[in-house]
Amino acid sequence: MVLVAIGVGTFMTALDGSVVNTILPVINAVFHQKIASVEWIVTIYLLVLSALLLSFGRLGDMRGNKSIYVYGFVIFVIGSALCGLSPNVQYLIAFRALQATGGVVPFEVMIDATDPQTVFLEMDIFWTKAGRANPVEYLRKYRGRYRMMHLKDMKELQYFAGDGGDAGQWMALFPNMASAGAGVLDLDAIVSAALETGVEHFFVEQDMVANPETALKESLDYLKSL
Repeated sequence: MVLVAIGVGTFMTALDGSVVNTILPVINAVFHQKIASVEWIVTIYLLVLSALLLSFGRLGDMRGNKSIYVYGFVIFVIGSALCGLSPNVQYLIAFRALQATGGVVPFEVMIDATDPQTVFLEMDIFWTKAGRANPVEYLRKYRGRYRMMHLKDMKELQYFAGDGGDAGQWMALFPNMASAGAGVLDLDAIVSAALETGVEHFFVEQDMVANPETALKESLDYLKSL
């Protein structure tokens, strides 16, 4: 039941980050506002989520992840109800900000809710970094939980434009992928921390690459040099 509750909360947070795009023309027609104003309904949600993710994670460490999750869920439901009752675009934007505040789900909540003896994790260092997280810190904080790792590099340090909750933000980062050792990530430190904390399997891959054989050889040659 705990996992179901967390899964529903995480799904709704991601869904609300993108589904509103489909009804922006309807909102525009109902409230008779310029499209630039209506677009803030989506933008404010992503901005608040991005701004509060790290802070709420820290708050969960200090006050307890379960209580923070429950309070956040209540705020999210209240914000959603108020969005439905909004009399104009200005109120809707404000209530979307409130909704996003409740939608910040600390990663630690999901970790604490699962059995460390039976549930293990896989880390993709590219997407972990894209989400503004530090792979080495997560490996050490959750020692023994990560058993698998996807290895690739970043041509330059680049983050999700928002909370990473829609495919467009992921697709935008595909061209920034690089073979292991050909980018800016400190793979030496990451791999060392992974081996130290219990990672057993490493997968060299890129979601999009022009020449897979060349990229694979580049990554293999680099990893052999570590």
